[in-house]
Amino acid sequence: MAIGLWKLVFSQKEPVILQRWLEFLEEHPSIRGVPKDTWDMFLNFTEQVGDDLSSYDDTEAWPSLFDDFVEYENDRQNQNVKSF
Repeated sequence: MAIGLWKLVFSQKEPVILQRWLEFLEEHPSIRGVPKDTWDMFLNFTEQVGDDLSSYDDTEAWPSLFDDFVEYENDRQNQNVKSF
């Protein structure tokens, strides 16, 4: 349900990371629901961490689902790096 609501809420001005966030939620069926604090802080999260998540600070008081998302994205990006 949260995925559909995020698509609706951001239908006019979509944060760059929205699609990656939604993919993360869809790929993790163990996430049964999104806590209210995560829902409430998502816009703030998108504005503070930047499009590439480089400004994310895991020592700040973000919901743990954001920690999981950033870790997931970092792992995905590292898998795309070729080592010589």
